[in-house]
Amino acid sequence: MRASQFARGALRAFSTSAHATRENRVSALNFMLSSESAVYRARLAALEQLLPAIKGRWGGIGFAITQALGLGAMLESEESVMRFESAQPLYYPVWIAEGIWKVKCRGDAGAAEATFVSTNSVFPGNTFKPMDTLPLRPPPLRMPEMEGRWPSNMVTTSADEPMRYESFSAARHLHPSVKLEDPITVLPFNVSPFALSDAFRNADLRTLVVDLLSEGPALHINKRISLLPGVEIQVANVSEPNEPNATAMVRIEHDSLDVKLMACYPILLPLHLVRFRYDAHGERNKLATVALGAWDANLLAYAMLSDENKAWVTKDNVSWLNIDILDFDPAVPVPKPSLDQHTEDAAMQPDARIIDLMAQQSQVQNVFEQRATDLLEHADWSACTAWEHKQGGAPSSVEAEAGLGALINWDASGILPLHECKLDTRQYIILYGQALFNARLLEGIEKDRAAGRDISTVQCLHNGNVVTGEEAIAALHERQLEIESARDANCPSWLDTKSM
Repeated sequence: MRASQFARGALRAFSTSAHATRENRVSALNFMLSSESAVYRARLAALEQLLPAIKGRWGGIGFAITQALGLGAMLESEESVMRFESAQPLYYPVWIAEGIWKVKCRGDAGAAEATFVSTNSVFPGNTFKPMDTLPLRPPPLRMPEMEGRWPSNMVTTSADEPMRYESFSAARHLHPSVKLEDPITVLPFNVSPFALSDAFRNADLRTLVVDLLSEGPALHINKRISLLPGVEIQVANVSEPNEPNATAMVRIEHDSLDVKLMACYPILLPLHLVRFRYDAHGERNKLATVALGAWDANLLAYAMLSDENKAWVTKDNVSWLNIDILDFDPAVPVPKPSLDQHTEDAAMQPDARIIDLMAQQSQVQNVFEQRATDLLEHADWSACTAWEHKQGGAPSSVEAEAGLGALINWDASGILPLHECKLDTRQYIILYGQALFNARLLEGIEKDRAAGRDISTVQCLHNGNVVTGEEAIAALHERQLEIESARDANCPSWLDTKSM
């Protein structure tokens, strides 16, 4: 299969809509890497991943050393080991999704409602396999005030270096300044994060049973952790389990997803899909495909498929879901584990604030982020595309007439252009999470007060000074009001706050 077949049917006739009354909401990055440079870098990436399979462990090391010493002519060349077959420049569609979601769940300790507050999560823009699981992520947005902060002579560019996005224009983005051997293919959007509810509803039920201890036990009480700027708390959480196979199972109700807010930013990422043939394990002409980021001349961000590994391989640790705050109300629905002796002794100390903030621990967030990856990578996309069909799309929109996807309702209020640098919705989500977290902190302090525990050692930074006890609690309440006021000031005009 040729590289261009990854985007079969993706080429569209690009035109300017006679009905367009607004700018294209799809943001894009320019192609900044030529086809020649892409093949060279993709070969290096493929060799980095596959040399042990091709040459064996020690043979791979020896080959790498001889190439580094310039002795490659004495042995096989890189070109003969990793044989070029084809390359295709491609615009790959992806969404940055941010929002507030609630789900109902149950555990051995009863029922709870979990609130997920997320920014910079990612959702595939097209269901074409294997591109639907490609682990390359859009770089952060470079705001206008950031211009000029980065030197122009950097040797390498990080994959998370902020970049300047532009409204997609066929005239500009399909005719870049760098030399490309083939026309750019545009893979259109055919699914959006708004179909998430259907993906969730049709998920394998086993995917929705989560073991909160699958990433290991949470932190001991012998650490003080910073919750908010100027606020520290000492928390008692899960200790090392006494049983070697201890679990803390939570079952998510598959039809309970309640999307309180969803902001979706459509992105077109410039990539080169480069295919090579190689020999390994006595077999000839095995296939490797490298997807190489092309939005910066000094970038080396890639993912690879090969006959050695049918799933994408990447050097970066990426996930689809990025959780800022995870909160369970009224509490995490698992029995509180018995504390070990060290933790129990610490819990009796007067300055120990015993608050149910287990949901904020990174271990538990990692569990749900990994489960979201499982959910998306095994999603029933037919249900999602059927949902998009039911919505009717926006066939006369500037995006649809530009060939970027006729199924998507591009006029939906939650679809936002990242390139306009208007991030009030993101700021609202961040402040919503801070307000939620601070409210849980104050709630825990009041629980301690009601239980007769000493609250005189509660402390925070207020007006540049450390205050304690009732003064600190009053300062935390004042801060809560400030956070809520800032949150409400950033509320997007299209959001129905009554549903929050």
